[in-house]
Amino acid sequence: MEFDWFAADVRGHVAQFMAAGDTGVPQAALASEELLEALHVWIDTRPETEPPNAPAGGFDEHLTPPQRRGAYVYDRVPEQSGLYRLVAAPRTPFTVAELPAHLRAYLGG
Repeated sequence: MEFDWFAADVRGHVAQFMAAGDTGVPQAALASEELLEALHVWIDTRPETEPPNAPAGGFDEHLTPPQRRGAYVYDRVPEQSGLYRLVAAPRTPFTVAELPAHLRAYLGG
């Protein structure tokens, strides 16, 4: 099953993970389907603030929309449950502090 999930690092930078059927998704990321969708929509409706930045180039450039809006983007490594690789990195990332309160709480879990 293809879906995306989100996490934040210790500095508050937000990352979108493309699961591509991965069964090793953290339970906290799946705590609320409603909040997962709300975070997806919040990111998808932000204005793009920078050009694509896909370190590997080529195939990965189609994965850059969240990066162009300030989120890091990771894609699942095939046949490696729980292992992801960075495919797009924002030059100016947004942080959890910029999210609405209910989404901050969701990522804080």
